[in-house]
Amino acid sequence: MNILKRHVALLVTSAALLVVIAWQFRENRRLQRALAARPHTATAPATAEGAPVGDSGGDASERARVAGGKPSRDPASMLGKLDQAIRAARDARPDPSPAGGGDDDSRESRREQRQKFIRMMLGRLDGESDEAYRARVAPLVTFALARPRERFEQRRKDFEAAAELTPEQHDELDRAVADAHGELLALANKSIAAGDLTPYKRNPRGVLAFLGGAVTTVDSVDARLKKSLSAQQLELMDQTGFDLVEYLGVTAPWEKATPPPAEAKTP
Repeated sequence: MNILKRHVALLVTSAALLVVIAWQFRENRRLQRALAARPHTATAPATAEGAPVGDSGGDASERARVAGGKPSRDPASMLGKLDQAIRAARDARPDPSPAGGGDDDSRESRREQRQKFIRMMLGRLDGESDEAYRARVAPLVTFALARPRERFEQRRKDFEAAAELTPEQHDELDRAVADAHGELLALANKSIAAGDLTPYKRNPRGVLAFLGGAVTTVDSVDARLKKSLSAQQLELMDQTGFDLVEYLGVTAPWEKATPPPAEAKTP
């Protein structure tokens, strides 16, 4: 794996954590409110398959279930339908611009709304203790990462079977992953304390600083695997779709990260 691929993969994984949580809860609830407030309209002309024109059967059934007050509670189903929910919510959302088209101001407003939601979901509440914060936020993180973790654990199993790892190699991979998880968590805690990773504002520089520190951890795991695995086994990592950087980013115990400090109050 080249170093650029590592950086991009870890960046995407880190950003996806906040994006999935924010969109998962905000858009599902907005969709339900928008559909409940929408007046009854005539059914759109049907296609040969029976679905309304301009809509897919899957979207229609999902909207019908949500409109009927029975949204899916299955994590895999909710994450799999996330893109349909976002599109439907956008269609139902009132147009913020007088002319009916988006502009820079409306886009900035939506960006601020997203940041406000992230702050509400992942920021520390007034007077909230560390224990109370973890009890509230950890289940959200676990839920958001449940499906990706299952997928990457399966890819690891596929790789180990294809590469015919010995018990000793399997144990060394376990140790390398565990050490990397500990280092990433310690780095995240340091970045949270320094304000580099914060739910209260957009901080691209802080995120990049965190990722820069994570490169050392990734390089260390790479070096360990090159000593324990053969060149053919390392090649099978790519062939089986087992990306070590993405695996580390998804399976790290982010639920155990130190809660952020309370948001500083402006005078």
